[in-house]
Amino acid sequence: MKSKLLPTLPPIVLGSLIAFGPQTFAYPCPIHGDHPMPMVCHWTAQASLAVGLTIVMFGVVAFFVDARMRAGLSVAVAVNAIAELAIVLWLIGVCENPMMHCTSVMKPTLVVCSVLTLVFAAVAAFVDMKKN
Repeated sequence: MKSKLLPTLPPIVLGSLIAFGPQTFAYPCPIHGDHPMPMVCHWTAQASLAVGLTIVMFGVVAFFVDARMRAGLSVAVAVNAIAELAIVLWLIGVCENPMMHCTSVMKPTLVVCSVLTLVFAAVAAFVDMKKN
């Protein structure tokens, strides 16, 4: 039981933060009347929802499989964490104004959660590969 917590609990918790952080406390910039189109941070939040839910799904599935399959799922979690970093930092990004909420709260939250997810997934994959 304890050997299953390392590869399953961090992806579930951090994936939830990646998915729901931008929907709650680390929200993107609102749509204003003078700017009727959503800003780029809105699309980053939408993409983060999909990537975060995928990470959560991999964490839940990892709880029910053997060590070799958990290692593969941990690699998949790491790839999704890298994808999330790319979305936030290069692919879509956030607003350029450093005073905007998306730049000061959303971006650091997603970057830290993604890096932590990547580290935990790499450790979990290494540990599960050593079991075989």
